[in-house]
Amino acid sequence: MNKKNIYLICVGKLKSTPFKNTEKRILYKTNNNYNVNIIEIESEKNDKLQRASEIEKIKEKEALRILSSIPKNTYIVTLEIKGKKIKSIKGIIDEIDRDICFIIGGSVGLSQKVSNLSNKKISFSDMTFPHALIRLIMLEQINS
Repeated sequence: MNKKNIYLICVGKLKSTPFKNTEKRILYKTNNNYNVNIIEIESEKNDKLQRASEIEKIKEKEALRILSSIPKNTYIVTLEIKGKKIKSIKGIIDEIDRDICFIIGGSVGLSQKVSNLSNKKISFSDMTFPHALIRLIMLEQINS
């Protein structure tokens, strides 16, 4: 039986050694059940005091990288603040009969172009978390 491919597109790289080590440990366990592929997209540099027009430019540049990285014929799930709260990532994986691509945007969020392509929009919480932490939470949920 073929393992399902799960793609996790992440804007930005893990920089912290403890996070990198945790990711390796989770992936070691996860790969027994699925083929998990992490695709890191370069993030645009930004500062916290940008105007809305500059934020949209950042989102658009990151969107081009994301869109060119989405594997063909995958079910696309975006993580968005206004997405639907769910009880289980595993539930989504089990209910979909094809490969799945989860997308975690950058620090300024996702472009509307990426959001519009999504088959399902989900949220872990109304709170904001560092993207590196959400990446690890997502991987742990895939493994649950």
